[in-house]
Amino acid sequence: MNDTEKPKFAQSMAAIGEIYGKDISEVMIGIYWNALKPYPTEDVQRAFQGHTRDTDNGQFFPKPADLLRHIEGNKDGRALQAWSKAYKAICSYGRRNSVVFDDPAIHAVISEMGGWIEFAGVTEEELPFRAREFEKRYRAMLITGVQKCETILIGMDDAQNIRSGFQETPKPFLLGDVIKAKQIRNGMFLIENKGAA
Repeated sequence: MNDTEKPKFAQSMAAIGEIYGKDISEVMIGIYWNALKPYPTEDVQRAFQGHTRDTDNGQFFPKPADLLRHIEGNKDGRALQAWSKAYKAICSYGRRNSVVFDDPAIHAVISEMGGWIEFAGVTEEELPFRAREFEKRYRAMLITGVQKCETILIGMDDAQNIRSGFQETPKPFLLGDVIKAKQIRNGMFLIENKGAA
């Protein structure tokens, strides 16, 4: 959301306050605004609607974490989706090619696990163990936030060509949302803690 959308957001907060019989202060609007500002307006509106239909938690006024859970999903689901992206990249591109994902947490986890060449060289026997380790690290990354990440996960071919002087920079495949992947490749990803889910 951008600052011009804050009045509409305040109206949504007032509406949700009416549903739950809660007074909405400017301070409360500011806290919720700061938590939800990184997300598109449509996603935030869906989160409000989703919370009111949530049969487990919808009877209570939503906390920012409740709304974030509706936008992003829970940690287990997100870790499984991230593993699915990583595994698909292993199968499609292998360790020879350089890659850039649209999620800095995937980059950070793969770097922690030895880098792309090591990570993508997984054997069939290692696969279930590697998947569990990846998901565990990814869930932890959602709590702590990404402090830094490699901008490009370099594959064997680019590493060899750069060492040999045949090329100066890697030529990665951009995976997922191309705009976000380009931002990560260019080192312009948002560093934040998204562990509220």
